[in-house]
Amino acid sequence: MQDDTLTVTRQISLKTPAQDAAPLLTGLIGVAEAAPTAETRLSVTYDLRHVCLADLERRLADGGAVLGGSLWQSLHSRWLRFTEANQLENSRIVHQCCSTPPDAKKP
Repeated sequence: MQDDTLTVTRQISLKTPAQDAAPLLTGLIGVAEAAPTAETRLSVTYDLRHVCLADLERRLADGGAVLGGSLWQSLHSRWLRFTEANQLENSRIVHQCCSTPPDAKKP
C-alpha cells in the first residue's frame, strides 16, 4: 500500500466490542490495519482505491458488529463517505501546469 492521500485512517464507533470486530476487517483487500483503540472504538487504516468506509461498515454489520447509531455518528459517517468520494474523484484529475495548455484533440 502506498503512503499518500488515498490511504486514510478512520475511527469507527461500535456498540459491540471492538476487539471482536477487528478480525472482520483484517485481511480485506485494501485494509492495512484494523485495531481496537478503546472498548467500542476501532481504528482502521485503508486505501480508498480498494475499499471505502461504506464497504467497511457493511462488512462489520454483516459480521455481527453493531455500529454506533447516534445522530452525530450517523452524520459523521455520511460526511466521511462524501469526502472519500471527493478524494477519489480528485485523484483522477490530470493536473496541468498553468503554462502548459491541455493536449489538443487530433482530428
